[in-house]
Amino acid sequence: MVELRRGGFGYDAGIGTDRGPSAGLVVHSMNPDGRIRYEGVAALDLATTSTDWATAAGDFALRYLRVDPANEFAEFVIRGGARKIFLIRGALLAGKFRTQAQLNKMSHDDMRNTLIVELANRSNQSNYQAFDNDTLAGMGAALVFLREAKIRDDATLTTMSADDQRNTLIVELAAQTGLGQELQGFSTMDLVLIGLGSDLAQRGTAPGVVSSFSRGALIAGNFRTQQELNTMSRDDQRNTLIVELTAHSNQTNYQAFNDAELEGMGAVMVTLRRTGIRDDATLKTMSADDQRNTLIVELDAQTDLGVPRLQGLSNMDLVLCALGVEPV
Repeated sequence: MVELRRGGFGYDAGIGTDRGPSAGLVVHSMNPDGRIRYEGVAALDLATTSTDWATAAGDFALRYLRVDPANEFAEFVIRGGARKIFLIRGALLAGKFRTQAQLNKMSHDDMRNTLIVELANRSNQSNYQAFDNDTLAGMGAALVFLREAKIRDDATLTTMSADDQRNTLIVELAAQTGLGQELQGFSTMDLVLIGLGSDLAQRGTAPGVVSSFSRGALIAGNFRTQQELNTMSRDDQRNTLIVELTAHSNQTNYQAFNDAELEGMGAVMVTLRRTGIRDDATLKTMSADDQRNTLIVELDAQTDLGVPRLQGLSNMDLVLCALGVEPV
């Protein structure tokens, strides 16, 4: 149950002190024993930072959209999964606009403004301050995808608006998926996920159509271009990723792993390379498990979640954490 408590007004005066912020969305749960339990409060000032407030008790997160200046009401959305999502971080990291260490020292506002500068410098558009964080993250992800997949170079991107870049991505995804106008209905971030191998656009349309993020690892690692991947079967993509994993580790038994395990290993290896956490020479001395543990140490510095908690995450979830999708 979610209730707005304004603080300092009669009934609401009791909120605050040792119970948390002085105003916010208070969350209670109804438990099997019939008791109502207080789970926490999403402070109203989170509305200014677009920071999610997540609760593991209900496995969901709250995101403020708007708060009335007089605190009479608040508009918010409920996001599935107890995660804090700030994908602007991911756009900056994937675009190599900032390193992991640099991002760890930046506030969300600093990251937002940095992405706005990068988008303005790499397109013909200048009004990015008008967009919310989720929209900006999608625009940044599309720009980075077009660059890294070798669909457009930097010189061409500077002649295009964010909408031009989105439409170019849609044309490329039509060639990848065989779909057409229906792609326009997806958010820009979802379009990028489709480009990286998600089955979002084709889910349930045919037997055996499932996500395959080997494609994403090969694109993000600059091992293959979008056009090259369009001519490759899933087995070809799998075997190519195995070759790259073998070349960037001291391990040779990758054929023994299933597709999901390989995709996770590939995502971890690519993250360490692209963020500058480890160079190719060092990666070559490490096993896939060494690489995973190295990323966990880096993520602990980023999130303060603790190594034991991070050890319980899959490789793909560890990479998502680096990109701005943090569990609580």
